[in-house]
Amino acid sequence: MSAMPEPSSLADALDWVNARGRLTLESLRGRVVILLFWSYDNIHCINLLPRLQKMAGRLHDGVVLLGVHTPKYAAQRQALTVSKAAHRLHLRMPVANDADWRAWRAFGIESWPSAVVIDCEGRVVRVLQGESMSDELETLAVNLLEDAAARDLRRFDAAPGVDGGEPQMSLRFPAAVAVSEQRVYVSDSSRNRVLECTHDGRVLRQFGSGTPGYWDGRLNDAGFCDPQGLALSGESLYVADTGNHAVRRVRLASGQIETVLGSGREGFDSPRAAILPTALAVSAPLAVLVRDNLLYVSMAGQHQIWRMDLAAGRVEVLAGNGHNGPHDGPALEAGLVQPAALAYHAGQLLIADAGANAVRAMRIADGHVSTLAGLGPWQPDWPMARPVRRALRIRWVWRWMAPARCMSPTRSMGACAA
Repeated sequence: MSAMPEPSSLADALDWVNARGRLTLESLRGRVVILLFWSYDNIHCINLLPRLQKMAGRLHDGVVLLGVHTPKYAAQRQALTVSKAAHRLHLRMPVANDADWRAWRAFGIESWPSAVVIDCEGRVVRVLQGESMSDELETLAVNLLEDAAARDLRRFDAAPGVDGGEPQMSLRFPAAVAVSEQRVYVSDSSRNRVLECTHDGRVLRQFGSGTPGYWDGRLNDAGFCDPQGLALSGESLYVADTGNHAVRRVRLASGQIETVLGSGREGFDSPRAAILPTALAVSAPLAVLVRDNLLYVSMAGQHQIWRMDLAAGRVEVLAGNGHNGPHDGPALEAGLVQPAALAYHAGQLLIADAGANAVRAMRIADGHVSTLAGLGPWQPDWPMARPVRRALRIRWVWRWMAPARCMSPTRSMGACAA
């Protein structure tokens, strides 16, 4: 990595989109400052952010966590867009908009997510990268605070505040709908609930308490966390409970919510006959589809499509080798990059392959995966960036990414693989 810039002058020049008042690193001397470089459409960042916010809470008297959002596409350069993403993700830290990649390049950042650690004297001491950095980062922060305390350099001021977020509305960042002849179901994602409505929009029932959590129960006595995709099948509604890394089922007759896949813990398990589907640790299921009593799940965090036989309770990986590279071929050899949405047509499973900026198709009969349209994975084109490949431009159908656990704009798609 190239020599570090003077962090104070560089960070002070950033556009802070949600901070209360003027924010400077000089004013934070005496505390450990973590500059987290992130992107709101990257699953590694999305999975890491809650852990880092909890860490900052535990070390609130000595650590300041600051987000630096670096865009992939032109629309992501807008401060309002970044601010809304921070609100959608319930971020309690100040977030800066590094619209022109100035800070990214100056600090020599190579992948999302990355963290620049600045000690109590304002010096850069380490740059960490990847979704699994949180334990190492906390240990480093504790050691730096202990060293600063021994030299009487620590300060115990309150951390910088952020604005109050979005105005109160009836919905908050709804993500998906499912429609029957009589009802409309809405995943009200940022309110951690699913709504049952009439076709004219009148709310009849709420599934989920509205508080982020993971527990089964009836109606609003159950917990969701950032529910996304929905699929209706008979008297059941299936929910991609993305923040809980699980798939839930709502029994519409009774309102009972139960878990059918996932343990509620993030992980990268593979289906195994001896393991119950609800004991598997999976990553970021984003979309669900039911056909012929088979549940299809876009396991975005694992770059795979899974299938579950609902009658037998058997789970299998249907497509995707688990590495984030967009390669066509036989089902388990093909590469997907954060599959985000699913549809069925004429014997094919159609996949919105968000990280590949493409629409993929998998033939159900033989499992072959091909690319129907799209330009291929995102590539940098400084100072802005654009995807490259096919004639049709499709830019990030959704917002997340995984198990290589970091995403590099300057190296090959698999360069960060653990």
